Amino acid sequence: MGFLDSLFGNSEKRQKMLNWQNTLLAKPSSKQILTEQQMRSITLQQAQNDLRIIADSTEIAESTRNPEIFFDRMNLLLEKARHLTLLESFMKVTSTPSGLLLREVHENYQNVVREFLERYFASVFEKAEKLKTEKGKKAQFVKFYESLQPYYQYMDESNINYIERKYKSKIGG
Repeated sequence: MGFLDSLFGNSEKRQKMLNWQNTLLAKPSSKQILTEQQMRSITLQQAQNDLRIIADSTEIAESTRNPEIFFDRMNLLLEKARHLTLLESFMKVTSTPSGLLLREVHENYQNVVREFLERYFASVFEKAEKLKTEKGKKAQFVKFYESLQPYYQYMDESNINYIERKYKSKIGG
């Protein structure tokens, strides 16, 4: 068996190398076209880019008051955390295992959503208070409510109830 492995390489290792390569390439290949050294270099570059995007997305998600930006950044953060975890299945890319980062993001996701909702509602409330007419004030809360509905799929029941309560308390109902 050793002789055949030396001629053709270990098929399990070749498959792992091919899987690794296809994780890195935009267009998968059925043939090994990158060396292990090239894959290590690309993996590190992609990991650094993922970490930069995660940091940027975290900062933006923690400060924005725009639902579209918030949920786009949270989804991007999750995507990059998953990608880091995938890269780590081939080689160590961070000092803390990426699986822990991904788990932490999942565990804290609804808390981060709640912080966003509170920040967003406070900004809507502040803006509504500056308006002179009741109609204008109510329109701000209707906009708040309607702008969040497309994102209910990303929220747990507690956060949806928060939105409903805040909306009803300002619109009456």
